Amino acid sequence: MRLLNNDLSSHEEEQTRGDAASSIECYMKEHGVTKEEAHTKIRNIIQNYWKDLNEENFKVDVAIVPRVLLVPIINLARVAEFLYIDEDAYTFSKNNLKDVISAMVIDPII
Repeated sequence: MRLLNNDLSSHEEEQTRGDAASSIECYMKEHGVTKEEAHTKIRNIIQNYWKDLNEENFKVDVAIVPRVLLVPIINLARVAEFLYIDEDAYTFSKNNLKDVISAMVIDPII
């Protein structure tokens, strides 16, 4: 899921650098669609992944897999979603990501 979010936010930048093909490029070539259609389809795939993840999270038998193991995995997916939701905040740190992390970790609202 993280890779799909990354491709949505940094597809054009990666193509100008000559990086490997992204999921957007692959989907466009495989299905013969425009970039906008590929973006829409990838967003739908991500939404479906979230639905599946949340649904399966509630189905898990905590006697078999304790919550203490599941919560960090789900939180990691949430962080990845946050980092790539509108832009590639991980690669390009000229945004306010540092301020957001500081507000959440160092000066949280209690």
